[in-house]
Amino acid sequence: METPRPSGDAHARAYEDAFVETFEALARGDAGPLDRHFAREGLTPPRIVWEPAREALPDDAILRAAHAYWDRIRGRHLLPDWCDFHAEDLGVDIVHLAVVDPIPGTNDFRFAVYGSAVSDASLRDYRGETVREMALRAGTPLPILYRVVYALARQRRSPAYTWSVAPPWQPVLAWNRLVLPFAHADDLRFLVCLRGEGKRDVPEDDVRAAAARLAKD
Repeated sequence: METPRPSGDAHARAYEDAFVETFEALARGDAGPLDRHFAREGLTPPRIVWEPAREALPDDAILRAAHAYWDRIRGRHLLPDWCDFHAEDLGVDIVHLAVVDPIPGTNDFRFAVYGSAVSDASLRDYRGETVREMALRAGTPLPILYRVVYALARQRRSPAYTWSVAPPWQPVLAWNRLVLPFAHADDLRFLVCLRGEGKRDVPEDDVRAAAARLAKD
């Protein structure tokens, strides 16, 4: 059963407090708060791997191709420059990709691109929306994970791999995400490769109810 949540401004404040607590803890290497957010929903805690080696990624051709491309174009630099990114050279269908931009002066992030394979599974195209807005719509701990990883990757200038269970209304069991930072203007831009893991049949009534909830402003 889904945990009751506060509504309106109280919901927004609770989410922001959860993000700050989780961000500060993970910056110290403490995954406890993040794991507790998932445990409260009865979900398996997520996994985060910083600076993953390509061989350590799941045996998924798309994830590994994205990592290989990012590693190749950065050369001897810490990060590749976004101006050197060319989607046609990536070897990955863009339906599996998102592009995420930091919002200046904040620890929030906006989806500039949200691939159709991801939006179809998510029941919403989050392009143009922020991770905070996603969190307030979805009401799950997943956007806390996403936002914390983007914020720490921005601070560390480091790639990350995450595994996390998917919400029950999605047709996949879990998500594998590879977060690849690029130098961009005076900040960073993230190329995110997302791959669903496993499949499940979701009752049509549950899909319609989740889609209606996610569509509300």
